Parts: sequence; C-alpha cells; structure tokens
Amino acid sequence: MNILMFSYWDFQRHGMQVTKKTPLYFAEKGHRVDFIVQSEMTAKPDKVSDLHENLTVWRCNVPFAKLVSVPKLGRLWVFLCYCVYSLYVVFAKILPVRKPDIVYAAESDAILIGKVINYFVRVPFVSRYYGLSDILIDRGMLSPMYYISLRVGSDLAIVTDDGTDGEEKLRSLNNGIGSVLFLRNGVDVEKIGEKEVVELRHKYSIGAEDTVFITVSRLYGWKRVDRAIKAFSFALKGGCKHIRLIVVGHGPEEDALLELVEKENIGEYVTIVGAVDHESVSGLYSMSHVLISLYEMSNVGNPLFEAQKMGLPVITIDNGDTSAVISDGVNGILCDDGVEGNIIRCVSKAICRVSRNSGYLEALRKGAFEFSKSHAMSWEERLDVELRAIQGLSAK
Repeated sequence: MNILMFSYWDFQRHGMQVTKKTPLYFAEKGHRVDFIVQSEMTAKPDKVSDLHENLTVWRCNVPFAKLVSVPKLGRLWVFLCYCVYSLYVVFAKILPVRKPDIVYAAESDAILIGKVINYFVRVPFVSRYYGLSDILIDRGMLSPMYYISLRVGSDLAIVTDDGTDGEEKLRSLNNGIGSVLFLRNGVDVEKIGEKEVVELRHKYSIGAEDTVFITVSRLYGWKRVDRAIKAFSFALKGGCKHIRLIVVGHGPEEDALLELVEKENIGEYVTIVGAVDHESVSGLYSMSHVLISLYEMSNVGNPLFEAQKMGLPVITIDNGDTSAVISDGVNGILCDDGVEGNIIRCVSKAICRVSRNSGYLEALRKGAFEFSKSHAMSWEERLDVELRAIQGLSAK
C-alpha cells in the first residue's frame, strides 16, 4: 500500500510522539510512505529524515523566514509555501513514480492541502485530528483555515480520544465524514533502575524524604501549569514540608512560569526543567510520586496514562471525561472544576495529604498501576488498530 501523508506537525523529540510514530509504523509494516510536512510553525522540530527505507520525508523549508513572525500574514505565508511545495512534490516527484492508495492528512493546513490533491488522485481520504475541544474549536474559529479544515469531508476521520468528546464535536461540525475512529494514544514508558533514580534525585537536589510531584505538558496557557505552582506555594505557606515540584515541558508560557516561581519565592522547591526527550521522561516519572494535571479542559492525555503505568496517581480536575479515568481516592484525587481559588486550595490540600500520609500515597500508587494494566494500550497496539482501519479503506 502506498500512503501519501501530509502533516501540519513535524517530528518532535520532546512531545507529539504520534507525528513520528505513525508514518514510521506504517513503513515498518511494509507500506510505502511519502510524508510531506511543513516545519517552520512547529515547536523545536526534530528534522530527521532517514528513519526507514520505506519512508521518504519531504520537508517544506519556508523562504523569507522573517515573514513568519508577522501576525496573520506569517500564518498565511507558511500555508501558501506549504501548499505550493506539496503540489510540486506530488505532481513532479511522486505521481510520476507511484500512485497513492491512500491520502492521509493530519491537522488543519495538511487536511486542506490533502483534500485538494485527493481531488486529482481519487483514492480514499483520511483526516486526522489530534484532539478537538470547545476551547480549541473556539480559538480555531479565528483562523479561516482551521475553520474550513473541521468541515472537510473524508472517508475516515481518526480523532485522538483525549477526554474532550472529540468524536461528538466533529460529527456536529461535519456531515461529510464516512466513519470516525476514536482512539487514545499509546503508552511506552518503563521504569529506570534504582541507581539511576538516586542519581537523578541528586541532580535535582531532592532529599530522600521529599515527595516529588511532576507536571508534564507543553507550556501553553490552557495547560494551566501556573495552577500547580500556585497550589504548591499555598501548600508551602500552609506548613507543608518535604515537597518538590518538577515542571517538564517547553512553550510560550515558560518565562511567565519562571517569573511566577520567583514572585512566590519558591525556587528552592520548584524546578522547571524545560524540554525533555521521550526517553528521559521515563526517568523523571521514576523519581516522582504524583502527577499534577490541571488543564482547562479534560486532562485525559498521554501524561496521565504514562504516569499511571509508572505507578503515579494523578491530582487533577473533574472536567471533560477525567472522572471516567480517575476515581477519587482510588487512583488519584479529583478537584471540582469552577472557582479558580477553590481549585488552588483543593490541589494544595491534596499535595499536603499525600506528602504527609505515606500509606494513603501507596494505596493511590497501587490503584493507578492496576488501572493502567487494563486501560492503556502500547503504541504498537494503538497504531495497529489505525493501520487495519486504513487497510480496510484501501481494500474497498
């Protein structure tokens, strides 16, 4: 099977594992993949190309890069460059050699371009959405390209199940979709050895008696890592001792979060480590005890399932489908969504409770691990489900 893939997101070392894992998995299973990607708008892309003999990466390098930073114009410029580049690659380089059996397009710009090209090649079309929520849709409405991409018809739409009712929202926006495959991401993390854990704790000046809390996410505003920092400050001022917070991730909010830590005068207790590759995240989970996830929308994402597989309970908010995954007092602690101050106080109280009561913490850790055994797919299992659905389209 020849798969022509378009992607808004480039490969990432520090997040978005799916962008690399998907085309690579297809290639490893014997399918021929042409992966056409725009790269300039992504966060620290890993611009690798030679991943597999069956996978060819065609990467759009945007000329006059300074235009990218110009509001509105920069976004349009990148799209136009990506569009022209994609048309050139497909019609001048790929089609003279092989005809695709499937056109697969992931996220806004790619979906629009993929749909146009599919008009000429006339094969099954797959649209891919990495998550759909009211917040993302409302903000996306400010972009005409995003608005249109949500309404593009396809034979199959693959939507990440991140607890935000993405399938229902997509159906309400788009009547031109044949079927929807609604899947959680895969989970591939493994504990490191005790010696490596000790070394990591020493690296971050963490004492043997400290309870370690961790956040793992891109540092965007709606991820609300600031809530974790404020709750930590509240706990410390309330007399909670021997606690540490490790903030993993990078993004536009990083400077603001550093300023918040300084303002609260808790730099001794909070460490923002920045971008970390996938392999290193396992080590940080291994030295931690509890994940904190306080997004504005559902918190059912990769960090939650990765943490549970590592035996970390989750302190989170009861929004979206979070309560379908986290049972309060069993495998985590749920705080009611609503008044901001109440969220901070609830999280602070939870931080103090688990750090002061080792028996309670161990019960939560056991509950988290037990839940993960029956609810988390590996990436191979997850991608196999997707591939079989695509193969079914090709066979029609």
